[in-house]
Amino acid sequence: MKLSVVTTVYQSSEHIIEFYHRMSKVAKKVSKDDYEIIFVNDGSTEKDLEMISQLSLSDHHLVTIDLSRNFGHHQALLIGIKESSGDSVFLIDSDLEEEPELLELFCNEAKKFKDVDIFLGQQIKRRGNFFERLPGQIFFFVVKAFLDRRIISNVTTASLMTRRYVSSLIKFEEVDANLATLIILNGYKKKIIKVKKNLSSKSTYTLLHKLNILLNTITTLSAKPLTFIFITGMIISFTSFLFLIYIIIQKQLMDTSIDGWTSLIVSIWFIGGVLMLFLGIIGFYLHKIFIETKKRPQSIIRNTIKNKKIT
Repeated sequence: MKLSVVTTVYQSSEHIIEFYHRMSKVAKKVSKDDYEIIFVNDGSTEKDLEMISQLSLSDHHLVTIDLSRNFGHHQALLIGIKESSGDSVFLIDSDLEEEPELLELFCNEAKKFKDVDIFLGQQIKRRGNFFERLPGQIFFFVVKAFLDRRIISNVTTASLMTRRYVSSLIKFEEVDANLATLIILNGYKKKIIKVKKNLSSKSTYTLLHKLNILLNTITTLSAKPLTFIFITGMIISFTSFLFLIYIIIQKQLMDTSIDGWTSLIVSIWFIGGVLMLFLGIIGFYLHKIFIETKKRPQSIIRNTIKNKKIT
């Protein structure tokens, strides 16, 4: 049974050689030499590309896919998945935060649970101190609040998929794809495997990037923000109507005028802020529709290096 290992390369030259040797050793052990390791260069430096290209030219088990620019981690993984040919596909990062030896653990679990189509790694403990972990905790709290579907928190890149699962996964044609959301939408029976991540390098995911992933995940999987906008608008409108009735009663029956420019200005600013927030949420949905209708490619392959040749 052939095994495909898919990994991305982005500013990780200091780890590539060690990753290659350790990954090759464990892949050979679990697959009896019937395997391939696919490096997807996601717009990394020339040094990274040169290293993985030389490895691919000297080892027929290796394939280097060189993307034309940086398309992002998830898109790079998806192109690697699409180009894989194994009966089982193992995803892992090449920065050694996830041990290459995890492959053996995942394969052993796959032998025990033959009815499971995807095995997902889950961090035992998130990296960093409390303040570094806090954005991640907020992320999953907000996502779970807005989604009807069950989402698995603290999932790692390390995961093992069957060919049946991969065949269904690559049918999704979203341009602005997020692998985590596609895994949720793809369904199938899943199993969680607890894994430990090492702290080998600084995360390339900035706070802005994490916020973009949060918005992308929610707007891809849920229409609850639009429902929230509608309900809030109804509440504000109803409250305003009741206040209007109150003012009319005060003026007509009690001959009392309502003063308070401060409260009026605060109300205007409040309503203005709410409107801008809601327009932003609607605009995000419209942006996703705009991107999807363009049908741009998820990623572009510049070169593929394998079997002692460049294509």
